[in-house]
Amino acid sequence: MHSNRLLSCLGIWLISIIGLVQCITEYYCGNNVVISQELIQSVSEIAISELRAGVTWHTSLSGIIYRGNLCGLPNPTYRWFIQQSEDENSEVVMKYFLLVSASCEVQGVISTGWRKKLGEDDTWCTEA
Repeated sequence: MHSNRLLSCLGIWLISIIGLVQCITEYYCGNNVVISQELIQSVSEIAISELRAGVTWHTSLSGIIYRGNLCGLPNPTYRWFIQQSEDENSEVVMKYFLLVSASCEVQGVISTGWRKKLGEDDTWCTEA
């Protein structure tokens, strides 16, 4: 009985370590924006922590499901805001999001189209 509990805890710990060791690089996005490795890592850690908490506590994650124009993503895939670009009048022109699967795998970084809402004309940012 105790060995099963120990193996279960060890398995959860191992999965947590694997999730944190994912290779994260910087991304080049539209509007000549470069999103740093540090920012991606920070948002990724928050996303994975919140996903695990949502699954553990059965909280609703429906408000952050990505329902955009990009295809071929695991279902569901969740989105986390990273940053935004503004024009000379401080109006938002593009937003950048991290996409993470329900299994806590980083899918990549996307940018919205110029002055578009999330999901209308999203494009993938490219890894450095």
